[in-house]
Amino acid sequence: MGRVDGKLIKGLSPMRRMMPFIMRGRVESTVYFEQKFRMGPALQYQWQHAPDRSSRIFPLLLCALARTLAARPQMHRFVAGRRLWQRGHIDLSFAVKKSLDDDAPMSTVKLRLQGNETIGQVQALMDRAIKEGRGARKNQSEKEMALALALPRFVTRFALASLRWLDFLGLVPRAMLDADPMYASAFVANLGSIGLDAPFHHLYEYGTIPLFVAIGRVKKDLALGDDGQPITDDFLTIRYSFDERVTDGFYCAGSLEYFKQLVEQPWLLEGDADAGPAH
Repeated sequence: MGRVDGKLIKGLSPMRRMMPFIMRGRVESTVYFEQKFRMGPALQYQWQHAPDRSSRIFPLLLCALARTLAARPQMHRFVAGRRLWQRGHIDLSFAVKKSLDDDAPMSTVKLRLQGNETIGQVQALMDRAIKEGRGARKNQSEKEMALALALPRFVTRFALASLRWLDFLGLVPRAMLDADPMYASAFVANLGSIGLDAPFHHLYEYGTIPLFVAIGRVKKDLALGDDGQPITDDFLTIRYSFDERVTDGFYCAGSLEYFKQLVEQPWLLEGDADAGPAH
């Protein structure tokens, strides 16, 4: 039986098909990885091309991630019902704090991208999603959670168990999948925006997210310049949690290197691969 959010992948090796039976959950299937990005040229490029924007790192990273998922389709798969599926849309989820107060609630929003947007286009879509997430009006996911929590606990547990069983069978309605931020290509946490370093985060058993991307803060560090002499530059650390049942480590490593290239050379995302940052 098919799913509305993905296409069943056929022709897999026996080992790849067996992995969801051997490792039944995302937590026991998680691989952790870290990348360090040299951000000096990228920040300079973003400053010159987006001087009026308060956020320059996050839209760049979302744009590069969507481009990577579009170019490297094996990274854009998920496990459901002990089977491997190719996702039909690029959906990136991230948390938004309603305000910068300690007690302010969090809202999670989902951004749908095609994988061919420019950084400016992603910025506009992201700003709109953040505005909606911070608004007083509850989104569909928040309404569903409020309804579930208003019920007796045994009813809520039964409802969630029923939803998991429907998900196993691929019978969750499209409206629920589209609204739920846990059914997405990746969850992206921008911890650097509040001055924190990136943690190694867990994956969620609920939903279908196979990739968690934790973004740290930009910090000064030493690097070797083109002449081999040490220089000081801006660096960013990103830590990933990835469901290894989705694809093999070789393909994953190549995909993350492609992502790194796009982040460190953002002009490649603007359709001008031969250009470089202005000096």
